[in-house]
Order: sequence, then C-alpha cells, then structure tokens
Amino acid sequence: MKKYFLKSIILPKSDASRIFSKMNNFLKFAFVLCLFCFSCDSKLPDLQGFDTQTWKKDVMGCESKRINLITDFEQKVKPKLKGLSEKQITDLLGKPDFLEMGKRSQKFCYYFLEKGQNCESDQKKIEKRGKFVQIRLDAFSNQVNEVSILSI
Repeated sequence: MKKYFLKSIILPKSDASRIFSKMNNFLKFAFVLCLFCFSCDSKLPDLQGFDTQTWKKDVMGCESKRINLITDFEQKVKPKLKGLSEKQITDLLGKPDFLEMGKRSQKFCYYFLEKGQNCESDQKKIEKRGKFVQIRLDAFSNQVNEVSILSI
C-alpha cells in the first residue's frame, strides 16, 4: 500500500504508463535502426580481369608475383578503391603487409610489390624498399582517399 501511495504522489499512474510506452517505442526504434546500420554493407566492386588470389597469396611481395599484376592493378583496381572502407580493402586485396598511423590519425596500408629485405631477414623488421602500393585512409571517415604506387 505504501509503495503504491508513493508512486501516485510522485508520478500518477497514467503519466508513468505513457512515459514507459514512449521509452519502449524509442528502444524499438533504436534497435531497428542499429540492425539496419550494421547489416548494410555496401557491395565490393567487381574486379573482373584482376587476379586477386595471386595478389593475396604473394604476402609481402616475396614471390614477386604482384609486380606482374601492377598494370592490371592500375587500370582495373586503383580507380575503384576510392571511397572504400579499410574492411572492404582487406576483403578485396587481403591483409595489408604493413599498417602505419600517420599525422592526424590518418592510416596508411602498404602492399609490397617485389621481393625486398623484408623477405630475406628472420627479423620482422619492415622497411619500405622497392615498389609498393600505398593506400591512404581518411581519419574521419576511415575511407580510401588516395592510392599511390611508389618506389624507394
């Protein structure tokens, strides 16, 4: 009896049920919104004519197979990478050989194209030598905004 009396003084029964009903509707909406956001992932671009399996298998460029794919990469892959997320890049090209955090939280993904010192030493020391693909991801959106093919 005391509990009911306190509730009716603090919040009348009709107001309480209305507030809980609104909270319940809000939670349902938030749940549906979360499901929608997390289930929607844009499709990967079609890389027909590019041998993604060979690219992915040539880890660190140690087999020097990626260097033979560079013309196809520039023509068929590079134009389609801009605006993709890091996860989509990994799904397309495999795990990057090297990740680097730049200034202002920018992220750089590196894919080595040819055999270098990274393949010869037992130490896992990464040196950017020879030819490699550098993919720059924007810090805010985590999307590709630049793809470069460099050599040092």
